Amino acid sequence: MIDSAVGIDSTGEPLMVAGNVRDGATLSENGAQRHLSAGLAFILAREPARGLDHASIAGVASGLLCSNREFAIGPMSPLRDITNLGVLVSFSGLPVQTTSTAAIEGGPLAALQVAVNRASDQGILLGPGSVVLALLPTSVVLSPDAAVAVEIEGLGRVQVIA
Repeated sequence: MIDSAVGIDSTGEPLMVAGNVRDGATLSENGAQRHLSAGLAFILAREPARGLDHASIAGVASGLLCSNREFAIGPMSPLRDITNLGVLVSFSGLPVQTTSTAAIEGGPLAALQVAVNRASDQGILLGPGSVVLALLPTSVVLSPDAAVAVEIEGLGRVQVIA
């Protein structure tokens, strides 16, 4: 199980994330209004360098990040062309947002490199099994008992329950 991850949001700002939840899990309560963002989750195969190469990436998956810093990722797939994959975000089974991985600031792999560089600059060590999230400019406000899912073309689906 993955314990923590580092990510970069849709504006290029770094995020520290903790608390992986399994696909279909219920997110913990924290008393505040929560938002959920969708994106790509990169799983690292080895400690990345500033000149990140494809061998550093074990796989990629659909990912969801909650504003309370919990996250969920779907099944891992081998890295392939992810520059312009269709993304569907649904809320309690109804489609609410459609977008593309092309909407990730600078492109998915460039966002990954920025996140890796910023983590390194902050002294955060990323090793095999680390997850790096590259988020899309999407956000869904969570309501109690709502199921939110993201499906990325060719990568599969992940869902959590608020």
